[in-house]
Amino acid sequence: MSWRDGGGLAIRVRALVDQFRSSLFGVPVLWMVATIALSRLVIELDSSVDPSSLPLLILTTVDSARAILSAIASGTITAASVVFSLTLVAIQLSSSAYSSRVLRIFLRDPFQQNMIGLVLSAFVFSVLVLREVRGPVEEGGAPYLPSIAVAVAIVFALAALLALLASINHTAQQLRVSTVSREITRQVLGVVAERFQDPSGGLPSADPVGLEAVAVEIPSLPVSPGTVVTASRSGWVQQISLQALLETVEPHDAIRIEVAAGMYVYADAPLVTIWTSDPGSLVGLDKRVREAFGVGDQRTLQQDVSFGVVMLEDIALRALSPGVNDPNTAHAVIAQMGEVVLQILSRKVPARFVVVDDRRVFRPFEPTHHDFVRLAFDQIRACARTQVTVLASILVTLQTVRTELIRRDRVTGEALAALRHQVGAVIAEIQLSGATEQDQASALALLDRTAWQMDG
Repeated sequence: MSWRDGGGLAIRVRALVDQFRSSLFGVPVLWMVATIALSRLVIELDSSVDPSSLPLLILTTVDSARAILSAIASGTITAASVVFSLTLVAIQLSSSAYSSRVLRIFLRDPFQQNMIGLVLSAFVFSVLVLREVRGPVEEGGAPYLPSIAVAVAIVFALAALLALLASINHTAQQLRVSTVSREITRQVLGVVAERFQDPSGGLPSADPVGLEAVAVEIPSLPVSPGTVVTASRSGWVQQISLQALLETVEPHDAIRIEVAAGMYVYADAPLVTIWTSDPGSLVGLDKRVREAFGVGDQRTLQQDVSFGVVMLEDIALRALSPGVNDPNTAHAVIAQMGEVVLQILSRKVPARFVVVDDRRVFRPFEPTHHDFVRLAFDQIRACARTQVTVLASILVTLQTVRTELIRRDRVTGEALAALRHQVGAVIAEIQLSGATEQDQASALALLDRTAWQMDG
C-alpha cells in the first residue's frame, strides 16, 4: 500500500482549499470574475451582429436599456443584501442554538455561496453593460446599443430573483437541527472513509501508513536522547504529512510524533523527536519537519475525525442544557452519533507504532476505538444523568452498533470492550439518576430485550 500523501506542498494546498471552501468570499469572487469575462464576450458579440437581424423580442432603445439596466443593478444589489442578511441570521442562530463550531457547516454551504455569487453577478453584469450604452449625441455621435447584453441582463435578473427565493427556502431548511446534524454526520463519515482502512479491502486515500501493520506491543524507544523539533507557532494541528516526516529520517532511524491531528500545540512545544545515526540528516531539520505539519487557528475536518464527533456532541449537549431542555433532539443526535461510531469501529484506526521502509514511527497520541467511543458518549451521558430516557437511548444505540458490527462481521475484541465499558457506565448513571425504580427497570430492561451480554 502506498504511504505517500503529497508531502509538505500538499499540506499547504489542502489548507488553502479548505480555507477557500470555508469562506463566503471565494466562490462569489469566481462568479464575478466569470461575469466580467462574459460581459466582454457579449458586448463583442453585440458589436459584430447587425441589429436588424435580431429578433424583435430583444430589441430596445437607449432610454429603455438604461432604465432596465439601472433597475436590475439597484434591484439585484438589494437582493444581495437580503441574501447576506439571511446568511448572517443563520450563522447567528446556529451559534446560539448549536455551537460556534457548527458555524463551519453554514460557511461551507456551496448552495448559499453560489446563490450569493449569482446575485452579485447580476449586479456586476448590469453595471458593466450600462456603461457601454451610448446615445447618438454622445461619445462623438457614435451610438451603441448592446441589445443582446440587455437581454442577458434580464435573464440574470430573473435568475437572481429565483436565487433569492431559493436562498430563503434553503436557509429555513438549514436551520433545522436534523439538517445540521445530518450534514455534520455526512462530512464526518467522509473523513472516516478517507482516514481509516476498511478491513474488507478498501484503501483509504489518506494516511495509510501502518494501517496494514498489526502491532501487538509497542517496542521501547531508543535509549539515547533524540533530536527534538518544536513548533514555530501555537495553534491547532490540522494536518500531518507522514510522507514529509519519513523523508527527514534515514532507514533504521526512529521518529516519535508528539502530537496528533486535533491537538493544540504551543509555540516551542515538541512536534517530533528523531533518533538518527546520520548527523548530516539534521541539517535544515527544523524547517523540513515544520513543513510536514499544518497548524492553524481553528480545528478542521481535514484529518481530525474527533472534531466531527465533538460537533455532533455539541448539539446534544446544548439540547440537554437546562436553558433548552430538548431531550428529543438529544435522542436524534445520539442515533446519528451511533452511525459515526459504527463506521469508526468497523475500520482500522492508524496504529500507534509502524515500520515503514525500515523507519520506525511512534504515534502515541493517535486515538483508539476506546477513545472515540468515550469521546462520543461520555459528556452526553454525564449531562443526561437525570434523564433516564436519554440514557436509555444511549443503551439502544450502543446495542445497535454492537449488533451491526456482528452482522457485518466487523467485530473486534477492542470494539466490544469499548462498547461494554460504555454500557457499564450508562448503567451506573441510570442507577444513580434518582429516577423511580420503575423508570430504572424500564431502561435496564432494554439490555434484556436486545440480548446484550456484558461478558462479551
